[in-house]
Formats: sequence, C-alpha cells, structure tokens
Amino acid sequence: MSKSTKCFGSFVQIMKKFIMVFQNLMVYTFAHLKRCTNNGWLLNELKQQVAEWRSLFYDDLMKLTMYRTIRDTLKSLLDRSERDPCPMHVSVRFLPRHIVPRNDVALLRVLLVLCGRDYENEFYGLAHNQAQEMVDLLEEILRDPSTDHATHARLLRYIIRLSRKSGRLPCQLQLDGLEPTPMRIVEQGGSATIFTASYNHQAVAIKRSHLPSISQSRKDFVSEAVIWSHLKHENIVPFLGVTDKDYRLWLVSRFMYSGNVRTYIEYMGRENCDLRHLAEGAAKGLCYLHTFDPPIVHGDLKGFNVLVDKRGNACMTDFGISRSDDTRQGLDSTNVGRRETLNWIAPELIFFGNSETMRVTLETDMYAFACVLYEIYTGGIPYYGENIIDCLRERRRPSLHRLGEPIVRLIEGCWHHDPRFRPKASVVVEALKKMKKFQLISLIGLWTLVVGIRQCLEFQFSAPLL
Repeated sequence: MSKSTKCFGSFVQIMKKFIMVFQNLMVYTFAHLKRCTNNGWLLNELKQQVAEWRSLFYDDLMKLTMYRTIRDTLKSLLDRSERDPCPMHVSVRFLPRHIVPRNDVALLRVLLVLCGRDYENEFYGLAHNQAQEMVDLLEEILRDPSTDHATHARLLRYIIRLSRKSGRLPCQLQLDGLEPTPMRIVEQGGSATIFTASYNHQAVAIKRSHLPSISQSRKDFVSEAVIWSHLKHENIVPFLGVTDKDYRLWLVSRFMYSGNVRTYIEYMGRENCDLRHLAEGAAKGLCYLHTFDPPIVHGDLKGFNVLVDKRGNACMTDFGISRSDDTRQGLDSTNVGRRETLNWIAPELIFFGNSETMRVTLETDMYAFACVLYEIYTGGIPYYGENIIDCLRERRRPSLHRLGEPIVRLIEGCWHHDPRFRPKASVVVEALKKMKKFQLISLIGLWTLVVGIRQCLEFQFSAPLL
C-alpha cells in the first residue's frame, strides 16, 4: 500500500471520527481536492479546517451546533475548485443526494444525541449562537417534506422547549420587507400591543412585546411563535412570521377584520349569528390543538382569543402561554392572578397548587372552553361582578337557565369541577354537529307542520289561501 493511500485513509478516518456530520460530502471534497485539482492550497485549507474542527468538537452536541459551518465550508471549497476543472469533477449542485444529503446525516446525529439522556441537560442549556444553530437545524429538518411523522413530532418537542429556554427563534421565521407604518392600535394589554399594518399587499396583525429582548416576555413570544408557526388549520389564525424592531419581537399574523367572537356577535346582532357554527369552529380549532403531535395546550382560552374570519368562521389565536403537553411548564402566578384571565381559569389551577406546581392541561383548556361557550351563547362574561374565588370554592357556576337543554348539558360537562369528567375536545365537536342535525330536523318538522295546517285550512274553506 502506497504512502499516499495510507495518508488518504488515515485522514478519512480522522474526519469520520471527529466530524460525523456530512461525512460523505467531507470524503468527496477531500478526494476531489487530493486527486483532481492542481491547487494544493485548497487541500491545505481543508486540512487546516479539519484540524480546527477537531480541536473544537469535544462532544457530539458541539458538532451539531456547527453543522452549518461544516456544510457551507465544504461546499465553498468545492465551488472554488470549479475554477480548475478536471474531467472527473462534478459540480456540488449536481452531486447525488447520498453525497450531499439535505438533512439525512444531520438528522441521524440529532436523533442519536437527543434520544439519549446523556446530553439532555447540555442540550437545553445551549445559549447564544449555539442555541441559534441548533434551533435552525431542527427547523430545517421539520420543514423537510421527507421527515416522517414520528420524527417530526419528536423534534418539535425539542425545538419548542429549547427556543423557550434560550429565547432563540429559527431564522426561517424572520420576515423581510415589513412596512409597519402607518399602524393602528387594535388592542393593548399588559405585556403586548396589537397593531394593524400592511405586508405583501395584505392586511396583517402585529403583536408587539412591551418588554426588552432579555425578559420573560421575550421567551413567551418566542414560544408562541415556534408553536404557532407549525399550526395549519382552517380554525387557527394563519401565522406569517416574526420581525425584530427596536429590540422587541413582533409576531405577524393575518388580520381578522371581524374581530373577536364577542365583538362580532355584538356587531352582527345575536339573532343574525349562527352561534352553533361559531361554537363548532372554536371547538374544531381546540380539537386540532389537543390532537396535534405533540398535543398543544392553549392555556389562555377566552372569547377575546377567538377571532372570526371574513367567512364567519371562528379561529383560535394568542398562543403566548401555550405548551406542548409533555413539555409544559408551570403557569406563572402573573398569568394566574390577572384579573382579565381569572374568569376563565379552572378551579384546580387555583386550589390545588402554588405558582410552582400549577400546570395548564388539556382539562383546564376544556374548562376555559365552557366559559367561551357561555360567552358565545349568552353574550356575558363568566362570573362577571361576582367573587370568583368564592364561586369556585362553592362550586357555583354562571346561570344557564335561558339556554336550551343540549348546550346546557355540554357546558356543564366542560366546566365540571372534577377534571376527569370533562369531555375531550373531539367529543364537544361531535356534540355540536349533532345539534346542527337536530336544528335541521326541527326546521323540517316545523315547515311540515305549517304546510299541513295550510292544506287543512284550504280543504276546509275549499279555496287556496293567499
């Protein structure tokens, strides 16, 4: 075996041992620069780069955070070598997929690292540029159509939690060309303000944080953006992206001209609204969240967070304290104690824990959804003007005496004091669909009765009625 061949084999082994990301591309680049070009400085540059990577990559996690640097460096070397072509050279743009996989090797490394417990603390402890590289890698894999469902669900859990802990967003969510002026304030809250603006010739809603980027508010916004960006459903307000302005994060979504479900009903008039259709749309949006993989807990359901599109469909929005069900964190006391939120909070969040142990769950969402149904069907705010704590302690609920029996049973089931007996969102959707069928049957029956009475009268008077 020649000395050159031994050197080549030795170098390849070093690359496989210490790089392990884009191995095929690495070997191809080295072989091409070694055999096919006359520019030895490119080969020396590769060797120096590998030596530098070798000194930096002290564990697998570090290799993953540098995946983009590795890929771009190797492709750059190949591109520059095209200036000195050879008969065997193939442009990097035309290399087979097994040589330059989009994500395959990197995906394998991600799974190997994240499936083990050894790196869990280090992974969620990533910060600054390393965290940015990791969330970008995860987002790239999540957007790849070839990523299977199980892998997608697993990696989505990782990116939601890492983004929230690090405050870092995938670069793929950034919007360019947003012209935020002139803007009109639509709603103003304690931690954010909602504006309207124009983007790509369409009206958009902008949610702007009040607090600087290092605050908890930033992490809430980041979590909301990551979760929202992966939700695609007709009853979820479409998310467009994010932008940073004045050191604050802005979330951009499609603007809903009809406002929230409360203002929509007030403007249209209760007698002109299909309340059941609005309720079913909201239930479908919630069912989509709860059956997502991983399941998403909204955490802040109320009428103000259910918007209506131009076709009259209810759409969920405001995922600021949403959690994936297996990575949810405790609902902090500032959210639990807010006066505008307390009316929709399940009793177990108040009585069975403290600020460290309280957790929003699928069941607390169902309680809040009962309150949303109350808003839709009565127009009132649950527990308005009452001592909410006393009502919950005494298991008293808002009055439903003016509503029909089917919707009363549904609301009472959803805000049952024991979370175990609350129905799932899918059950609520089916119940509302049955109400539609019942309404249709009732209308047909009423029309049949009217026609029958008319025919009897015409027969009695032997003349058609006008």
